[in-house]
Amino acid sequence: ESSALKFQTYLGTTIAEFDSTAGAQQFVLQKPLYFGASSASDRIIYTQEKKAEALKIVTTGGSPVFTVDTSDAAPQSSFSTDVDIAKELEVTGVIFGYYGLEIAEYGTFGGRLTITEPSDTAVVVAGGILVGSSSTFQKDVTHRDTVTITDETEATSTSYASFTTLGGIGVTQSAYIGGDANILGDTAITGNTNMQGTVSISETTDSTSSTTGSFVTAGGMGIGKDVYVGSDLTTGASITIGTTLSVGTSFDLGGTMSMTDTTEASSVSEAALVVPGGLGLGKNAIIGGTVEITVTTQAT
Repeated sequence: ESSALKFQTYLGTTIAEFDSTAGAQQFVLQKPLYFGASSASDRIIYTQEKKAEALKIVTTGGSPVFTVDTSDAAPQSSFSTDVDIAKELEVTGVIFGYYGLEIAEYGTFGGRLTITEPSDTAVVVAGGILVGSSSTFQKDVTHRDTVTITDETEATSTSYASFTTLGGIGVTQSAYIGGDANILGDTAITGNTNMQGTVSISETTDSTSSTTGSFVTAGGMGIGKDVYVGSDLTTGASITIGTTLSVGTSFDLGGTMSMTDTTEASSVSEAALVVPGGLGLGKNAIIGGTVEITVTTQAT
């Protein structure tokens, strides 16, 4: 019968009924089910063992909502529809999210969390997320807000730091580094580089041409102040000096030296070319003006 057993209140309101129609055999609750016993053991629903659908909750249309599987040694529960949890959720086993997982408040997972949904929004967290151990991501991770790493481990190698990556890192906008930056490979800079501190190059390769040395530039070089060269200075073309040129040791010119300064010589310290020491010429000297000798020199 469709109502083989029926539970009603004294006013005739149906609470539950048992339908024993052929093929149906359903126990239908018309009102909410409450467990009012004081003992925890009196609030237990017992199901069959070693059965794929030991307990199953379906809609009136037959669509599954909740299923308990006891066919394995470790019973499993599965929801076929969305589940809204208003309070904290604590899980000591494994959660499989076939259609994504959305957490609006707190979730505590003592076991493994597996999401098989392949969409870009398989896991949606409206609040914060705290991870107490290592995390492995096998696909891309997109973060639309600020990422803060509180670990203060100093970087001592490419594999030891508060943030490490086995591949490259791309930054679309500016990057600020509060400490030293150690670059073990080549550095390619396509834009301007502004440095407010000292630039030190520890490479000691000697220069033998315009393409060798510890510092090589394909274009020109502009220097706003003095330049000190600790060894030989070799130029492949002309040298133009706007002001004074001081040479601490020997100065060898392989070509012609031209001076555009037109200062007239009025003393040994005032002229276009001033030499504190002697002047030796291996060949002829042509002087367009007057030659004045202030010291008597014995001709030999």
